[in-house]
Amino acid sequence: GASAGMLAAYFGAAGMMERCSTEVYTVLDVMGKSYFQLISSIAAVFICYAVDAAFAGDTAAKLAVSAYGEAWSGLARVLGSALSPQVAEVPVRALVEVAHSLRAAEALGLQAEREPRYWRAPW
Repeated sequence: GASAGMLAAYFGAAGMMERCSTEVYTVLDVMGKSYFQLISSIAAVFICYAVDAAFAGDTAAKLAVSAYGEAWSGLARVLGSALSPQVAEVPVRALVEVAHSLRAAEALGLQAEREPRYWRAPW
């Protein structure tokens, strides 16, 4: 919306800034050139929007939710093994992996907090 409005204002102003002369212009001479430039620019904006929409990744909120889910699963696995009577010792590596996954989820959560939430629930 705003991009198309700016393009319309730019090309409209370019048509009004013609030099003064004694030559008689028709509407098609002045507006025809601007009209086709405007249509080409708006088409380019829509193509860019379509490509961005087609190749856009998941939002930070979706990535954070999946990261928190993975961290929670890892934590449940470590706690399950720690509370199991058959396991004598919980490997430190498992605890470090859970800590790393929680840090990654927290970083994604901070990014999710900064993204626009228009119709979505607050983060």
